Amino acid sequence: MGHSQGTTQMFYALGTNEAWIDERVNLFIALAPIIRLGNTTNKGLKKVAKNRWVVEKSLKGLGMYEVGGKDFKKEYIYNREKYCSG
Repeated sequence: MGHSQGTTQMFYALGTNEAWIDERVNLFIALAPIIRLGNTTNKGLKKVAKNRWVVEKSLKGLGMYEVGGKDFKKEYIYNREKYCSG
């Protein structure tokens, strides 16, 4: 079970050595968000936080349900012509 920092640590571990975690963990329950952008001082991140639903809807429209996951580069960066025209 992870809460806040524990959630962050688990997602990092899954991203770096999924097989090792898979051998040792049967169930992981994440109880808190990894980050909260509401109190950021960065203007760009403030806009993302304020308009999260627009970002979420746009990504889902592209068929993206995660950003930066295991296959992110292969699927979205290297095949960007599939998603971007012009």
